[in-house]
Amino acid sequence: MVEGESGFSRICPPWFRPDYEASKRRLTWPNGAIITLYSAEQPDKLRGPEHDFGWADEFCTYKSPEAWDNFLMGLRLGLHPQAMVTTTPRPTKELRDLLKDPTVVVTRGRTLDNAANLAPTFLRKILAKFEGTRL
Repeated sequence: MVEGESGFSRICPPWFRPDYEASKRRLTWPNGAIITLYSAEQPDKLRGPEHDFGWADEFCTYKSPEAWDNFLMGLRLGLHPQAMVTTTPRPTKELRDLLKDPTVVVTRGRTLDNAANLAPTFLRKILAKFEGTRL
């Protein structure tokens, strides 16, 4: 989410690139906006911090619901705190519960929707193996 091909440090324009302080798990943008990074592998780090927006990436890989629960307890700042959840779906109880929530807005995307950003060799191999399957 931070580094790499599609991370914040790469996709933001040079004049608006965040300063990444890995030791503080923090990104700070020129306008003062701050992102603090947490890992679902350390759910106790989410005890106490407050936020008005959060992004839970690869939600279905969380080993314990405690990370999500702790995150939700801190989602209490501002008039309309929100979360964005991105994941490769798996039939977990936590995902099923989230999808039942009437306040949740769901969008979906397929590999083909992102074809313009993928290596042609990757796309050919993935389609050869998985096209027409549930995966």
